[in-house]
Amino acid sequence: MNIDPLAEDYYSFSTYNYTLNNPIFFVDPDGRGVYDWYQNQTGRVVWFDNTDENFTSENGDQWENVGSNLEEVEENLNVPEDQNVEWNTMEAVALGGSKGDGKGALGVTILENVAQISFDLNIENAGDFNQERIDGETEITGVNVNITLSTETLAPGVQLQSVGGNFGLEKWTPTGKNSVNNSDSFQYAGPMLSSKDSHASGKATSTISLSKFRSVTRQGLSFSIGVNSTAVFKLQQTGKTGVFDTSNTIKLK
Repeated sequence: MNIDPLAEDYYSFSTYNYTLNNPIFFVDPDGRGVYDWYQNQTGRVVWFDNTDENFTSENGDQWENVGSNLEEVEENLNVPEDQNVEWNTMEAVALGGSKGDGKGALGVTILENVAQISFDLNIENAGDFNQERIDGETEITGVNVNITLSTETLAPGVQLQSVGGNFGLEKWTPTGKNSVNNSDSFQYAGPMLSSKDSHASGKATSTISLSKFRSVTRQGLSFSIGVNSTAVFKLQQTGKTGVFDTSNTIKLK
């Protein structure tokens, strides 16, 4: 058994591991580097069974390595780290009088909102379960932005029913803020852990093409997520329903 001749290039792995401890995806017959994801001059990012840092394909495209795994590709593409963002919103609502006519005094409802934001790469032509790597065919076509939004409150008599709305990726330019991509609508995210009796959650995803993603992450520009969200509520005393606005703009770190 020999030490990998390029062990210093993979310091985070044991010097005696084989194919970065992942023999299903990788083959390393000669101990050279593992170079898998390549980018060409038009910006396409494709998986090749190749061990060169750079190569020219038969059609003349120039390919440059951008990572041996998805984590390295994300770093190369400047994909933000996953993050949680919290904010509060307040709204006044008529809590209902003693006659149940909905004409009682106004009460201020404080809503605590948390957006769990995660990012992953959108991969196509990756076989069953999206786990295969096909030489020259498996391609990264975009970045998925995933948000699970939860809203909860301690306001007495206010029962939150669901989270609605969507979110959009925005960018700031010298002329102002421009919307880039809107997600699908927030859908029920399943039971959530909460110390509060009244809570609701939803999740949504926006897939941004690589060209659009690069346009909002290139040097000199910052971008943010516009969360256009609502929380449907029901007053326990009167049965009245309504909608709280829980929108926020989140600047990505």
